[in-house]
This record gives sequence, C-alpha cells and structure tokens, in this order.
Amino acid sequence: MKNKVRLAFWGGEEGNLLGSTFYVEQLSFEQQLDIALYLNFDMIGSPNWGEFIYDGDDSDAEGAGAGPFGSAQIEALMRKGVPTEGTDFDGRSDYGPFIAVGIPSGGIFTGAEVEKSVPQQAKWAARRG
Repeated sequence: MKNKVRLAFWGGEEGNLLGSTFYVEQLSFEQQLDIALYLNFDMIGSPNWGEFIYDGDDSDAEGAGAGPFGSAQIEALMRKGVPTEGTDFDGRSDYGPFIAVGIPSGGIFTGAEVEKSVPQQAKWAARRG
C-alpha cells in the first residue's frame, strides 16, 4: 500500500508530551520523511469549545512563528467554510515533537480553558469561561 493513515491516541500530554515525544524519538530520519503531515485535534470534547486552527503560516503574528513547510497549506484547508480563529504553535500540545523535526502540522484546538470573549461566545455558542 503506497499511502497510509495512522491514528494515534497519546497518553501523558500533561506530563510533558510523553507519548508523542517517545513516538517521534523512535523514528529514523527516513521514517520522519515518510510522514506527509501531522494533524492534532486537541480537547475537541470540550463543552466550551471554539474552532481555533493552528496558525501554520504565522498570519496572526504571535508567539513561536510559522510551522514547518506545508503547515500553512494545512491551515488554509482547515479554515474553509468554518468560522475560525488562529492559535499559535506554542509547543503545549502533541504537535510539538513533530514540528521540532520539521514535519508539517496543523489541527484544531478548542480553547477549552481559555475564557471566550463576547464575540467568540456569539460565533461558537460558547460560554465565557
């Protein structure tokens, strides 16, 4: 089979990204090159959700900057037809080890512990906090 999709459910994120870090550290350089992209869906079961898309091209100009080459294209595809806002690649989630080795990354963060502004509450039917 030429193309494959691998689903991974990480454990230990709150304990310093243990699962995703271990996974990436076990990859050879050739295996890293075989990964076309990494998608991270963080806290998507939150009752206080918003659709924050990881800012692959640094268009929000905050924090750590753009993701690896290809991350901007992931962001553009994920923003189509959905009211979203950007969120920085700040390294807090399991995409961190992947972007550290140059694997294009993207995904959704719901902003679960982030207090929502009044416009955000209206956009996503979220609670303020």
